Amino acid sequence: MSEPTAATPLPYNKNNPFLAKITGKRVLNKEGSEKETRHIVVNIANSGLSYVPGYSLGVFPQNPPALVSELLTRLNISPDTTLPPKAGAEPMPIRDILLNNVTLNRSNKKFVKGIHDKLPEGPKKEALSLIINDDEQLNSYTFTRDYVDILNEYPEVQLSAEELLPLLSPANPRLYSIASSNSKHPDEVHLTVAIVRYTTHGREKKGLCSGWMADDTRLNEAHVPVFLAPSKHFKLPDDPAADVIMVGPGTGIAPFRAFLEQREVDGAKGRNWLFFGDQKRPPTFSTKRNLMPGKNRTPHPHRHRILPRSSPQSLCAGSHEGKRSRTLEMAPGRRIFLRLRRCQTHGQGRSPGTDRHRHPARWHGCSPGG
Repeated sequence: MSEPTAATPLPYNKNNPFLAKITGKRVLNKEGSEKETRHIVVNIANSGLSYVPGYSLGVFPQNPPALVSELLTRLNISPDTTLPPKAGAEPMPIRDILLNNVTLNRSNKKFVKGIHDKLPEGPKKEALSLIINDDEQLNSYTFTRDYVDILNEYPEVQLSAEELLPLLSPANPRLYSIASSNSKHPDEVHLTVAIVRYTTHGREKKGLCSGWMADDTRLNEAHVPVFLAPSKHFKLPDDPAADVIMVGPGTGIAPFRAFLEQREVDGAKGRNWLFFGDQKRPPTFSTKRNLMPGKNRTPHPHRHRILPRSSPQSLCAGSHEGKRSRTLEMAPGRRIFLRLRRCQTHGQGRSPGTDRHRHPARWHGCSPGG
C-alpha cells in the first residue's frame, strides 16, 4: 500500500500551532435541510506537516467578536484595558485576551462561585448557594449558560478586568477527524464540520469552533492556528486487497471519506462498505458526490447505505449494531471500523455550547480473530 509515512517531528504542534488558511467552506446540505454541514478546506502549504487517514486536525478557535463586545459592555470595561493574560506574561489589551486566550461560549463553576461571592446578602445569594452546593444542579446550571447569561441574571454584580480574567476557562483546541487523503491533497486538510447553532436563555449562540470557522474566519488569510493529532490504531489495513467495512451510526463520516480517497489513490482492490446514520432521509443528507469528489466517483468497488434514525431500520449505537453487523460475512483479512456514539434515544445528544471534542466518538478497528 502506498499510504504516506507519518511526518517526522516538526516545530508545529499543539504548543506551537501553524497559522493556516481556510480556502473554502461550502455548505453540503441540500436546501430545506435542518442541518448545516460544511466542507472546509484548510491550506497547510509550507508547514512541513503531513498526515495519514485516521489523523485529526486540532484547531484553536477565536471567540465571536460580538460576544466579546457584549461581555465588555455589560461589565463597563474598556476594550483597550491592558493586563497580563497570565502571571508573568506581557500585558495586552483585554479584548485580544478575550478573543484568543479564553473560552467564552460556556460558563464554569468557578465563575458562578465568583458571582456568588460578589452578591449582597439576601434571597438571590441564598438561592445561588443552594445551586452551588448541589453538584447536579450546578452542572445543569452551567450547561446552557455562558458568562453573559449569568451576568444578566445578576445585574447588581460588577467585575473589574482583574477580577474577571481569573474566573474564565482557558482556550482549548477542538479536534476534527480529517476527511481527505494527504496523497491526493498534499497541501490541504479537508474537514466535514456540523455547524452548531442553538438558542438558550433568549440569546442565539453557536458552537465555538464550528461557528467561528463558518462565520468569522476570512478566506485565504493565514490566521487559523492548527496542528495534527495522530492516531495509533485507527488506520487502513496494510493490505490494499483487504475488504473494509466502515460503520458510523449517528456520527460524522469524515474519516471514512479519507479512507475512500486513500483507497482510490492506492488503487486498492479490496471492497468497501460504508454505513452511516443521520436523523432523516434527504434533504438532510449530503449527496453521494460529497463522499467521493472528483471526476471518477466510483474508482473501485464500494457500497454505501444511509441509515436515517427516523426509519425503523436505524443503526443506533447500543441498539442495532450487533444485528446489522451479522448481515456482513467476516472473511479473512476483512477489517471493520466502528465509530460509536450514543444518540439521543439512548441518553446522549449534543450539548448546547459545545463542539465535537466534548463527547468524542470511540473508534474501533477489528479484523477476524484479532
